[in-house]
Amino acid sequence: MEELKKLFSNLDEKLEQIKKNLSEQYAGINEGHAMPSALDSVMVDVFGTQTPIQHIATISREGVTSLVVSPFDVNQTKNIETAIVNADLGLSAASFGSGVRVTFPPMTEENREGLKKLAKQKLEDAKNTMKPNREKVINEMKKLEKDGMSKDDHASAKKDLQKTVDDFVSDLSQMYDKKTKALSL
Repeated sequence: MEELKKLFSNLDEKLEQIKKNLSEQYAGINEGHAMPSALDSVMVDVFGTQTPIQHIATISREGVTSLVVSPFDVNQTKNIETAIVNADLGLSAASFGSGVRVTFPPMTEENREGLKKLAKQKLEDAKNTMKPNREKVINEMKKLEKDGMSKDDHASAKKDLQKTVDDFVSDLSQMYDKKTKALSL
């Protein structure tokens, strides 16, 4: 059935986007080293528009535990500092002259546990983002069944949906396991 293929194709696209978002969020969770990619998920309010930090500044490494963010427009310095602090990445940010210094805290056991909890929360958020997409497919499948889809086709589609969801959750769990392992080193 063409409608069913389209439903699953749309679901696959949305699930891939959720995985991509989680991967980006995990890249931003500090593992103890200053990495410019840690700021990839930071969005800065620029004249009322949320803009990726990379679009309004250069980010460079300054030693093992700090980065320097140099805005293209120095008037955005305060907005960049606020965005980094509000991003809840466990980093500290302070304005200086024409930029923002981002300091990565030393990795203590307490920090590691806090970051593991943050990773777990982001995992749960990703799973929760998937649920309405799954519900939409279930509702559409019910409509198709009312419109003449056979019970066998419906049962088969339901089984395929469950496999898709199980695979998705497994992929997310593997991403989480990889991140918590990196945080434990």
